[in-house]
Amino acid sequence: MLKNQVIKNNQLNGNLWIYFSGDPSFTKTDLFELIGQLKNLNIKNIQGNIILNTEAYTGSPVPLGVVHDDLAYCFMAPIQSIIINQNCLNISVNLNKNNQPFIIFSDPDDRAYFKINNHLNEVEGDQALKTCTFYPHMDSANNLTLSGCLPARKNLNFSFAIQNPNDYAKFLILKSLQAAHINFTGQVEIQNQRPQSPPISNQLKIIATHSSDDLENLLKTMLLTSNNIYAGSITRAIGKAYYGVGSNKAGVNAIIEITNNLLAKEGPLKNIRWEDGAGASRYNQISPESLVKILYAVHQNKFLFNNLKAALPRSGLSGTLKYRMSTKKLLGRVYAKTGSMSDVSALSGYFYGPGKQVYIFSILMNGLTQPLPIARDTQDQIVALLT
Repeated sequence: MLKNQVIKNNQLNGNLWIYFSGDPSFTKTDLFELIGQLKNLNIKNIQGNIILNTEAYTGSPVPLGVVHDDLAYCFMAPIQSIIINQNCLNISVNLNKNNQPFIIFSDPDDRAYFKINNHLNEVEGDQALKTCTFYPHMDSANNLTLSGCLPARKNLNFSFAIQNPNDYAKFLILKSLQAAHINFTGQVEIQNQRPQSPPISNQLKIIATHSSDDLENLLKTMLLTSNNIYAGSITRAIGKAYYGVGSNKAGVNAIIEITNNLLAKEGPLKNIRWEDGAGASRYNQISPESLVKILYAVHQNKFLFNNLKAALPRSGLSGTLKYRMSTKKLLGRVYAKTGSMSDVSALSGYFYGPGKQVYIFSILMNGLTQPLPIARDTQDQIVALLT
């Protein structure tokens, strides 16, 4: 957080700049604590505007090739410089005494901001659900419309993507200032570049900061929970560090170049297409053979392998594999990344055989006509046979 000009008589004279870096772990609590640091400086008034800087990430907040149906949900929330609570709205749908659906916000403060148009019908029996589809939609003003049908039961929990994180951030900034008892009558503005004249060092001074979680922990969260928001944000951060551009395109091309350098002895990957860092795009194309080549190259680098292994889900013990492959034969011996979307399921990683021999595998299943749990059981059976 930066200020210009001076603090005098408990008043900040000039504009207050807040720089958002695209940190996927940044929360509403972090924001309130950051604003709270102004209170610690005895600032009671801000005489100027608050400017939210969004220069860190550029380009489309969602990659190409994403299924339209997915855009409403949290796992496809916009990835941009401003990320607060993973840009997700969490609610539950319940039934009142007349069996009519009503909404409960996970964060009570959200009720003052989000407008929900509730046109839901909750129906008994599977037959009714065959003719009525649940359809959520949030517009660019963050108004959420829920229509269609849901099964008639209590505590149906949903996480929806906030379509306009910038506007939501403005609301939270004002809320946090109010909580800190700081008077502010100016405007909250969005800018995607820093002021160039006079030089920043002469105009702006840092008065409060917040650091993201360690990269090691960010990667663990990404892999253990299969978190698209973390993956997409880290992809853009790689692009920013590698090419100076924090876009999805820059991040993906940087990852490809880094991967091909890692595979120098084996030669670059061929016949692949990486459209995003989370694997959410239907345009992504890669073979199990290519994934095995990458995992083998990582295994040959002790530093990379130890760090990847520490972050991967472990069979029967952690992450997305906590309830899979928990038999005596497989418990704790498989370190692998899951992946799924409609009609697609994947499992790739390492397992330890007899004598602690490390084996590498990749199972990609497309065009599934059976439910995903059946595909996952098949993958677990294949791994069991390999061990």
